[in-house]
Amino acid sequence: MKSHNSMIIRAFITLSSVFILFCFIFIIYTYIFPLFLAIILSLCIYPFIKFLKTKFSINHFLACILAIFIFLLSFVLVSVIIVVELIDGVIYLAKWLPEPFQQFLEEMTSLFNEWFLPLIQKVMHYMDSLSNEQRLLMKEQLDEISISMADQFASLLEFLLNTIGTYLTQLPGFFIIFFFSLICTFFILKDIPKLKEFMYHHVASTYFSLSSKLYNHIKLTLLRYMKAQFLLISISFITIFIGLISLQIKHALTISTLIAIFDLLPFLGTGIIFIPWIFYLFVTNKSLLALFLLLLYILIIVQRQLLEPKLIADALGVHPLLTILSIYLGFQLFGIHGIWVGPCTLFLSKGLYDIQIFHMIWSYIRNGTINVDKE
Repeated sequence: MKSHNSMIIRAFITLSSVFILFCFIFIIYTYIFPLFLAIILSLCIYPFIKFLKTKFSINHFLACILAIFIFLLSFVLVSVIIVVELIDGVIYLAKWLPEPFQQFLEEMTSLFNEWFLPLIQKVMHYMDSLSNEQRLLMKEQLDEISISMADQFASLLEFLLNTIGTYLTQLPGFFIIFFFSLICTFFILKDIPKLKEFMYHHVASTYFSLSSKLYNHIKLTLLRYMKAQFLLISISFITIFIGLISLQIKHALTISTLIAIFDLLPFLGTGIIFIPWIFYLFVTNKSLLALFLLLLYILIIVQRQLLEPKLIADALGVHPLLTILSIYLGFQLFGIHGIWVGPCTLFLSKGLYDIQIFHMIWSYIRNGTINVDKE
């Protein structure tokens, strides 16, 4: 009985500690996000620092400076390229869009006159045959529907404008966070050898071994995940490119690259390009091309749904449904940051499970001891 009570007390202490830790992280995550980002950047950059030290026989401090400089230069170059491409795209659309937009309006007008106008005339004819009370009641109901639709459209437009405005106002904050994260990354990378030495001499060998296993597991998991995503994007790109070339669509390489990049976005994916494109082609009486693009889009979706579970499961050992759920829960709890925090938490939990941290916690709850002997 005493042993059973002690087990309950240890379980309560463990659960309470985990709960307090999560509450603490939830409360201060906004303030520690730059540090969290710095740790991720450090994990990504540190292998490159080891490469520089081995390849060019330079000291650790200089290797850190070179690695940070190369990373920052690459980030700036990629940002400049993206901005230049966006500006070129806006200029191109400004020249190209008026004529197709006018054609689109003409087609919509023709569609309205052909399908909806006769329907409206039938409704008006039917209303003429009603009594004054029935006509007044129907008019009130139609007015309510019109007002409701107008309110819904206004709310949607307000939401979109507010979202765009929010993201634009967050841009300066993003650059400040990135700047502080970069500084933290430099100091973390600079002191990694000292941190390793401190842990080796002052931390129990079991803990040191577990932290090394966790680091190696997370690094290997991230590499596998990146390879899996790159393979999925490459397959999508090749399929889209071959399809667009077969349909003799101009700028097939650029369009395929853009759609393949959007394939990374959760929930939206390639549909953010294909669906408006197909709709526009149907409206402008290019039904055959729209049909072929629709078949191509279905092929991309089916192809990804068949390949993604296998590749992601092999890379992470986690079902894709859990990844999607972690993204959703992360977004609900932490906002836009949660899109990355959720999956990272899932991968970290999987890593803790694989190195048997949860087994050690259960051993503590059952027996009250953990093997942490210092060698």
